[in-house]
Amino acid sequence: MSDGTHIQLNTNSIVEIAYTSSFRQLTLVQGEARFDVAKDKSRPFTVTSGEKSFTALGTIFNVQKSDDSDMELMVTEGRVLITKSNEALEVIKQTLLTANKNTPQSRLPGILVNSGEKAVIAKHGNTPIEKVSLDQVQRDLAWQQGMLIFDGEPLSKALIEVSRYTSSHFKISDPNISNVKVSGYFKANDVDGLLASLNSNFNIIYTKSADSTILLALAE
Repeated sequence: MSDGTHIQLNTNSIVEIAYTSSFRQLTLVQGEARFDVAKDKSRPFTVTSGEKSFTALGTIFNVQKSDDSDMELMVTEGRVLITKSNEALEVIKQTLLTANKNTPQSRLPGILVNSGEKAVIAKHGNTPIEKVSLDQVQRDLAWQQGMLIFDGEPLSKALIEVSRYTSSHFKISDPNISNVKVSGYFKANDVDGLLASLNSNFNIIYTKSADSTILLALAE
């Protein structure tokens, strides 16, 4: 970016950018992105996604958008303030300039997330903040190196993630394998490697159709 900020987009992701002399504003339309924000206390950097905004003065953070209400923020350096998307930018700016770790959340216009923390935003309920280990950070951000890391996720969930990186579509014909726990390192677009692993570890076979659908089932 013109200010020195670096943005890395995951597959099937769209960001719209609007810079002014006072603010740096972006919209994450869909997908996932990593923002390495150039420090500038006079110009906050705000990413709006659905009903939420994520603002920093200079930091590194990752936002993943499932839909307009379900999102995930991971901060790997600095801090990010989560607010409603219609919160006044000047209020957000002053909060970031003056707030510290001892400032009660009740006095903030949103939720302050610090380095080494992750916030999960869901349509219903609160926005929990949790400390994340280095291993968890590496798993969640492995896409930045073209890898996918699974650590006991159900097969059905893992296949949804894999589908983002390929034109293939997966269909599980046997419900008994939907909850098979998948672990391991995979290249993001290496479908054949994943299928081979499922076959050798879980006796799961597959059939490919002409419309790029891959049907999965237990071997008899």
